[in-house]
Amino acid sequence: MNRVVPPRPEDVGYIAPRGRDYFRIAWWMVKAARYSPRVWVASSVGSLTVASVAALTVGLGLQASVWAVLASAIVGAAAYFALLAVVVAVATPIYLAITFGRRPLHHAYMDPKRVAVLELIERPDEGAWQIRNHVAAKTKKRYGERLRALAIPGALDAAGRSGTKIYGKAQNAAVMKVYVKHLGPFGFHDDGKGNIVWP
Repeated sequence: MNRVVPPRPEDVGYIAPRGRDYFRIAWWMVKAARYSPRVWVASSVGSLTVASVAALTVGLGLQASVWAVLASAIVGAAAYFALLAVVVAVATPIYLAITFGRRPLHHAYMDPKRVAVLELIERPDEGAWQIRNHVAAKTKKRYGERLRALAIPGALDAAGRSGTKIYGKAQNAAVMKVYVKHLGPFGFHDDGKGNIVWP
C-alpha cells in the first residue's frame, strides 16, 4: 500500500522531544504503569525472588540467625529496586532517545510546555496509524487532554482524506476505559478486540 505520512508536529502546533525530554518521558511511563497490573505483579515477583535467594544464600552460607536472614532479605529487595531505579533513570531514557519518534515510521508529538507526549506509528501493511506511548507529567492537570485537542484532530483530518484507519491497543479493561473516555469524543470506539479504533 502507498505510504500515508501523518502531519508533522509543527503542523498541529506541537514539537518533537529533545534530549532531556526523554528522562521526563521515562518517568511518566513508570507512573502510567499503574494501569497495567502485570507490571506491578512482575516487579513484586522479581523482588521476592531476589530477596528469597539472598536470604537462603546468606542464611545457609553463614549459618546465620533469623535476624541475619531477615537482614539479607531486606538487602536483596533493596538491591532489586536499586537496579530498577538504574533502569528507569539511565537505560530507559537512552532507549527512548534512540527509538521514540526517531525511527522512520514513528512520529512523536509533544506539548510546547513539555508536559505531555504521544507517538503515532505508521502501519503501511495495515493501512493504519497506531497511537502509542501517550503519557503526561500529571494525570489530573488535563495536560494529555490539551495535547489531544490539537494533535488528534490534525491526524484525523489527514487520515480521513487518505482513508487511513487509526487505532490504539489496550492492555486491559482498565486501559480501555481510559481510552474510550479520552478518545471517544473524537469518534474512536472499542472494537471488542482490545483496540480503540477510528473510524
